[in-house]
Amino acid sequence: MQPFRHRSIRLPDYDYSQPGWYMITLVTDQRKNYFGEIVFGEMQENPIGKLVRREWLHIPQRFLGLEIDEFVVMPNHIHGIITILDTAQNNNTLPMKFEGFGHPTQGSIPTIIRSFKAAVTLRVRRMLGDPKACIWQRNYYERVIRNERGLEAARLYIQENPDNWAFDQENVGRITDNDSGTAD
Repeated sequence: MQPFRHRSIRLPDYDYSQPGWYMITLVTDQRKNYFGEIVFGEMQENPIGKLVRREWLHIPQRFLGLEIDEFVVMPNHIHGIITILDTAQNNNTLPMKFEGFGHPTQGSIPTIIRSFKAAVTLRVRRMLGDPKACIWQRNYYERVIRNERGLEAARLYIQENPDNWAFDQENVGRITDNDSGTAD
């Protein structure tokens, strides 16, 4: 029997520690609405949602050389843009760094996200008094933003996300074409 292998959804030859913009989406376990609710197109964060917001904003204090750009906490997911800055710490003249299972790369997107998810999980477990509470889906989605146009499109998508909640793929109660009530 072959040993279990984790399959990555990351780009296979991409250095996720290099300077640039990265749009991240993290989804809750079973798409449960842990973080609050949308009311009239606005996100109303509950205490867990507020905790998620604080931890997201705290990322640059844990990892030097990056900034938080546009982000939104939704009922069962978070979208955010992380900017890895072109600093001496993230010098492009260094050899490319590839993260592998069990071999984290300091300052890389996978390491940043793993740290964020762990911090939120630990604090939520304490808050709920449930040491086994599962908060996140196993993985996350990321998109490398390649230019200013892509950055503006990602920002707009994030800003409009609460308004589009009724149709959002992460919303288990979303409105679909089948819900329109029209007969063919």
